[in-house]
Amino acid sequence: MTTGPNRLRAVFKRRLAVAGTTAAALVLLATPGAAQAAITIHSFSETPSTTQAGANPNVTTAMVFCANNTACTGSELTDDDVDDVITHLPPGLLANTQAAPRCTTQTFLADACSGATVVGSVTATADSHDPSGTVFSLSGQVYNV
Repeated sequence: MTTGPNRLRAVFKRRLAVAGTTAAALVLLATPGAAQAAITIHSFSETPSTTQAGANPNVTTAMVFCANNTACTGSELTDDDVDDVITHLPPGLLANTQAAPRCTTQTFLADACSGATVVGSVTATADSHDPSGTVFSLSGQVYNV
């Protein structure tokens, strides 16, 4: 049995450990769980227009997003949005951006980049899946910024 200052240290350490454990448990209880996204990727493909060596192919990326826990018929509605899509392409598939002149950020924001700074184009298409069959399409240039 410890006495004096050693006993006080032991009691203090025990109380500190209990207080720390209690505080950690309260923090875990108060922290919300990770949110589940309401959408999933149903299908994904990335296809070059040609596989010939030395060619500069166009690349088509197709993705179908669906609401979770559905049969993915295209009629699902969700309040979630896809914020970012990042694609990693193999070396050599993209043009050498050092070979093209750059468009400054200020010029890009003013929508005044010269044609010489264009390094590609992009088209995004979305099917509304409503009875009218409406398809939305947005095309644009990719600039070397």
